[in-house]
Amino acid sequence: YHRSPYDIVGINNEQSALILTHHLIDLGCRKIDFVCGTVQTTAIIDRYRGYRAALEEHSIVPGKDRLHQFDSRLLNEQPATPKGKAILDRIRSRKTEAFVCINDSTAADLVYFCVRNGVKIPQDVRVVGFDDLPTDESLPVSLTTMRQNTSALAYEAVRTMVDRIEHPDMPPRDIMVKTDLIVRESCGSHLK
Repeated sequence: YHRSPYDIVGINNEQSALILTHHLIDLGCRKIDFVCGTVQTTAIIDRYRGYRAALEEHSIVPGKDRLHQFDSRLLNEQPATPKGKAILDRIRSRKTEAFVCINDSTAADLVYFCVRNGVKIPQDVRVVGFDDLPTDESLPVSLTTMRQNTSALAYEAVRTMVDRIEHPDMPPRDIMVKTDLIVRESCGSHLK
């Protein structure tokens, strides 16, 4: 394991994705897919790892067909791309009950795509995001997400820089800020 020589201020992406996926499982979902882009960062890999861990803890096999890696903005193209058609087929054939999206913008793209194609959220499929960034107010359903506390992240980043300036020889540190599950309509918790 290679550790960079720099301090890291962030969130525990793996644990946060585990909590988010557990939430869907607790709501009765078993066929849960993961949607992310094609670029692989440590944060994305950790979020995918947390998603898989939650499934495995419930003896759900996270099949390779459940991982969807593509640019979600392509869902907005007309006519539907092959990936969009495949997503619709998974929903309509009941192969997928829920999507864990790598971030809120991917989740918003997926929500708009579903609604445009007659798929009701959360009745037909549930969608959750990550980060709790301000999303378009016109999103037809409020988004369940993991909130990153941006104020706490900023505070810790500044505090860590000041500590580093005052103690330049101290070993590099990982400072993790807590995330919060924000439950809204898109997960279907009110349908339970």
